[in-house]
Amino acid sequence: MRFLNVLLAVSFLSVAFVSCSMEDDMLNVVPASETAVVSADDTQLYVSFNVADSDVATRTSVSSASVVVFEGNNVYFAQDNVTSFEDVKVLLKTNRAYEVYVVANTSTSFEGLATREAVMNQPLHANDLANLVKSGSSNFTFAKGQGFETIAEASKNVETVNIHLYQLTAQVQLKQFNVNVKENTYGTVVLTGVKLINKNTARTLNATGASFTNESVNSLEAASFVTYPNNDKNNLTAMELTFTVDGKEDSRTYTINHKDGKFVEAGNIYQLHVTVNVVGSSVDCSVKCHVLDWQYNEFETAVVEL
Repeated sequence: MRFLNVLLAVSFLSVAFVSCSMEDDMLNVVPASETAVVSADDTQLYVSFNVADSDVATRTSVSSASVVVFEGNNVYFAQDNVTSFEDVKVLLKTNRAYEVYVVANTSTSFEGLATREAVMNQPLHANDLANLVKSGSSNFTFAKGQGFETIAEASKNVETVNIHLYQLTAQVQLKQFNVNVKENTYGTVVLTGVKLINKNTARTLNATGASFTNESVNSLEAASFVTYPNNDKNNLTAMELTFTVDGKEDSRTYTINHKDGKFVEAGNIYQLHVTVNVVGSSVDCSVKCHVLDWQYNEFETAVVEL
């Protein structure tokens, strides 16, 4: 019997794979608590998922995860609520292609689902939005005869499979609200409200499904919203600003429209920079929207429709 140890790094999550083949009859090498039934015509792998939280930076962004192992279009294994205090163990067969899919910061359950389609179409919970749910996957295959003769050897020879987690949400922020009062104009401009119109609160891992609501911020100093992607042309996401000029209320609504008509996409931060120009009794607003990559903070200018 030969063993293979593979480390799967998922931000905070490291998953160690230990495999065995039937080259030698050495089942006694495996501790009794980890014994796998292996037959000559159905060689299997012993897999141990070890969750680590040694990276302080990632601990603040990932609290727990669901781990799903696919074999083709079928679910081979699934476990929810994987944290830094748990080990997950599952048997896999050699010489087969697998995919590990990780959904972090989710309270959605994937246990008991039988197919890839069911997993990918499982609706995410509303609180997954606030928790900044993320997902990522990686394909791997354990070849026949791959590995080491003992678990001790395998533990010293770790192969690494990296899974990069991607944001499933987007942020929309009022980054700046500036007032430009022309000479000989007497007007006090006060921002009184910021609202996100058509915030999307529902999606699946396949990015299907939508449920729209309007949300106002409690503090104008923290005018930031989290939403699922939205490219519904009939329910476009927009930011509504309410302000007063010398006590008279006014408002403007800005539809967020990314270039190429992609609108609000996951993994982006949309930052609005608004300037209110007051000339006499006339009020004019100009706005720019910067689109930042959530991970790399690169930005480009987006289209903002009035």
